[in-house]
Amino acid sequence: MSQTATTNLAPAEPRAPFMTKITMEVDPQAIDNLMSDALDFCAYWCRRVAVAGATPEGAEYRSEVVSRGGKLKFYLNDQPATLTLDRASFLTGVARYAESHGKWVLSPASDYDAADADAVLQLALFGEIIYG
Repeated sequence: MSQTATTNLAPAEPRAPFMTKITMEVDPQAIDNLMSDALDFCAYWCRRVAVAGATPEGAEYRSEVVSRGGKLKFYLNDQPATLTLDRASFLTGVARYAESHGKWVLSPASDYDAADADAVLQLALFGEIIYG
């Protein structure tokens, strides 16, 4: 005698994506490297970058200021206004870039280029990518 099994499983409903917050340790050298690339690439929209206030101890280059708690002032090519970048706003730019591009740029295995670094910098300063 054969038996037949039947199931009344409904098709799977699509599941909505969800957000999570991850806390991780960031190597200051990773910030310095990303900042170095961003500062090299941003000249097409920024005419000058200067240290705002005192240079933090141990910062030999502008790219090392933000990771050490200092601030950089950006003078834009097309505006008289200046913008200031600190570590918190830079890390916000990194997080926005990860959300919008699905790419984490501060891990040792990061594969990014100068355009990625520039996008992170713009997200940190403007909240969006304005140039390029």
